[in-house]
Amino acid sequence: MTKITIPLKPVPKARHQARLSRGKVITYTPQRTRKYENAVRMYSMQKIQKQEGDVGVIVDFYTNGRGDIDNLIKSLLDGLNGAAWEDDCQVKTVLASKRSCPRGKERTEVVIMGNEQLQGRCESYAKLCEGVQKMDTCRRGIPAAEL
Repeated sequence: MTKITIPLKPVPKARHQARLSRGKVITYTPQRTRKYENAVRMYSMQKIQKQEGDVGVIVDFYTNGRGDIDNLIKSLLDGLNGAAWEDDCQVKTVLASKRSCPRGKERTEVVIMGNEQLQGRCESYAKLCEGVQKMDTCRRGIPAAEL
């Protein structure tokens, strides 16, 4: 298991841009996204070793900014290409949250582990949630058989 805190304000993945050059359409990643992904890669290469095989990722984004969580995940995973893994196609499971924080305290906390290990944790968590739901429903008088 590998843990890393990236001390940068999370930047959501922006849509690819397109322009016409010499009669051909060229698509490119916007500069803000590209800068963030490169900064994540450079920082991570100094802190962690590249993982092999399928991996799972737990990530907490601390930000006061906007951005959908799926786009935050995309830019982070692309930024970790070549640093945490060869390619983000190795990532099979992602558990993510987006949390508010004061300006100047933005960061991303990442835990990388073997995919099977994370899936086992997810299954245990799901069973725990299911048990809590059954307890809550029983307190409200709904028979467990109706769940």
